[in-house]
Amino acid sequence: MVDGLECIHGAAANAFWRQRIGEIVSDMKAKGIEVDAIGRAIHDLQHGIHAELQKRALAQGATG
Repeated sequence: MVDGLECIHGAAANAFWRQRIGEIVSDMKAKGIEVDAIGRAIHDLQHGIHAELQKRALAQGATG
């Protein structure tokens, strides 16, 4: 997912994010995972993705 978000920006990135998260949430609900646990998992995923995007941007800035 990070690779996809790294290549798109603005409204397209927002649409990509919402679609992908919607798919993940639907899958988790279908597996019977509780709503609170889904929320925590999505929050953790979001944090991890943002951290990775920031790391890549800083690395790219240092080399480019």
